[in-house]
Amino acid sequence: MTRPVIKKNDQRGFTMIELVFVIVILGILAAFAVPKFVNLSKDARVASLQGLQGSLQSAAALVHAQFLAENLSSSGTVSMPDGTSVALNGGYPDGTAGGIGNAVQGLNGYVSSYSGTTATFKVKGKSSGCDVTYDPTTNPMTTLTSTNC
Repeated sequence: MTRPVIKKNDQRGFTMIELVFVIVILGILAAFAVPKFVNLSKDARVASLQGLQGSLQSAAALVHAQFLAENLSSSGTVSMPDGTSVALNGGYPDGTAGGIGNAVQGLNGYVSSYSGTTATFKVKGKSSGCDVTYDPTTNPMTTLTSTNC
């Protein structure tokens, strides 16, 4: 039985040039990929506001449906099935804490402010320009502003 002869020059592996090329290619790919992910926090805040806007519209529709089902006057309050009392303005939740504030629950992550018939919900830590405004006297009732997110 003969054994195979291993030559000293018959080594396997990568050369230094091949490793440098791989590192350069990874660097180029990273240069294109990193800017795509840098701005994800703004996109996340805007998506969060869009979700809140949908919640406000759904809550207003549910309150209005309850208002129609009970055949109430357009002002006053409506009692929701869970026992929550919601103040009305034209058959929709008004722009107060007792109106849309009660209709939409679980507003963690947002700062609410109420002025007249208008309620504004801002992302915590952001100034104006990153908010959703609710006003039952306008059409559409909700307005999303994301210029400063």
